[in-house]
Amino acid sequence: MCIMNYKNIWAAGLICLSFLSCDKYLDEAPSKSKGIEITTIEQLDALLNKAAFTDLKTQMAPGILYRGDSFGMTAEQYLKGFKSTGVKIDLIQQSVGEVQYLENTNHLVSFWAASYQGVFMANLVLGNIEKVSGSDEFKARVKARAHLLRAYSYFDLAQYYCLPYGPATLAELGLPIKKTTGYEEDVHRVSLKDTYDFIEADVQEAVKLKDPIRQSEMRVSWKETGATANALAARFYMAKGQYDQAEKYASASLSYANDIRDYSDGTITQVMDAQSNQLVASNTLEQNRHPSFAADWDKAFYNRTHNFLFDYCFPIVSNKLMALYGDHEYDLRRKFFILKDMKNIGSLKMFVGSRFDPDVKIPGYYVHGNLEISLAPNVAEMMLTEIEAKARQGHYQQAMVDLNRFRKYRMDRSTPTNILQLTAQDQNQAVQQILDERQREFPYTVRWLDLRRINFNDDPKDDVVITKQFYKVNASAVDYNSAPITYELKPGSRKYAIAIPMQEIVASNGVIVQNKY
Repeated sequence: MCIMNYKNIWAAGLICLSFLSCDKYLDEAPSKSKGIEITTIEQLDALLNKAAFTDLKTQMAPGILYRGDSFGMTAEQYLKGFKSTGVKIDLIQQSVGEVQYLENTNHLVSFWAASYQGVFMANLVLGNIEKVSGSDEFKARVKARAHLLRAYSYFDLAQYYCLPYGPATLAELGLPIKKTTGYEEDVHRVSLKDTYDFIEADVQEAVKLKDPIRQSEMRVSWKETGATANALAARFYMAKGQYDQAEKYASASLSYANDIRDYSDGTITQVMDAQSNQLVASNTLEQNRHPSFAADWDKAFYNRTHNFLFDYCFPIVSNKLMALYGDHEYDLRRKFFILKDMKNIGSLKMFVGSRFDPDVKIPGYYVHGNLEISLAPNVAEMMLTEIEAKARQGHYQQAMVDLNRFRKYRMDRSTPTNILQLTAQDQNQAVQQILDERQREFPYTVRWLDLRRINFNDDPKDDVVITKQFYKVNASAVDYNSAPITYELKPGSRKYAIAIPMQEIVASNGVIVQNKY
């Protein structure tokens, strides 16, 4: 009966998710006439479980994939290949930073709509939790899970549609804050400071959750746990530059699980790809359903959300990223995941490889035939977060010891000491070494979060200017008949905030204000 109850409630309250704008579905709460009334804490728990396991799974956030300095499509690669594969114009706009044109994004599949689904579900639970029967202990756990879901959703929205948090941006526009499922609630964008204050309040409620990540001998990374809550808190305080808190919560998350994969122990091997005659990484762990070793998928803390797809494109390796790995194969991330030419691998050759000039190489980041990349926080990220937070607080010597200990998991056991062991003469060098390691580890996911925070904090020494050469791009096309131009994304740029889908602005009758560029 419980299953029937929550399915009916879900269908009644959220059926409009697939067809209406986010403002519309956020305003429509379930009612007795549309579904069965929520009466027990078990029903609310079941709603969160269903949302976590199925309904809030895959979401698109191409800006995180393409906008950073790890992705680098060249003009030649486009002209002699990608132009013919159907690569979407919005992905090109993301890559070169022409984000003002992204207001034309399909709002039904946008990151805005997808993330507000999580907000709606959290509000549905929080709005009913004091009305249902159940033990105080059970209610407290479900309440913490809902606060975590809402905090996670709002944090993701802020990283995508708002300027980064920093001394100069606190008065900038943040997000519409929804605390209920009611239609009468204001949807004006509050300030960035107020947005982060709201998220922080949810984060502090979320870290009250103590559920283990391993339950009945299984890792339950599809749902909210204590590991998830602390990992989110670590990300949040890194974004704010509160490194003592970031270290505290990263350490707390690792107390739930610190089982990082050791790439050098032989669990990853290489096989010859039949289509291209290139060596590719081979997954030897059958229990890893999504074999993306590059992000330690099965070591994640929250795989409920955000499996980003490389849509009609490849995870092209930029010159900067390639240089970070070095011109050797001691770094196993380069050896196993980076290919000199990705277009002829497996099924890719069948679908798009024939459309490329054979002389054009596409160096690619290959994750075992699966073009999904997870943004889920995991063990490796929390280790590197703890390390960077130490260095930022002045403990850079210990941070370098910890960093080199981490690198042993990623480097071949025959690596010469001068390559394996990184050194730093001062705090600034240590921080840069750690940031470089984070880019090697998370080139298409966490790297974007790092770029946002380091380019808006009060320390200019860690700033990064992203430079790309490409054709001129407008609202609807690529001008490939003209000479390539230089695109720069500088620290403090307003283009770190992606345009909100215009349909969301229209649906709000103009109450939601578009980002300014």
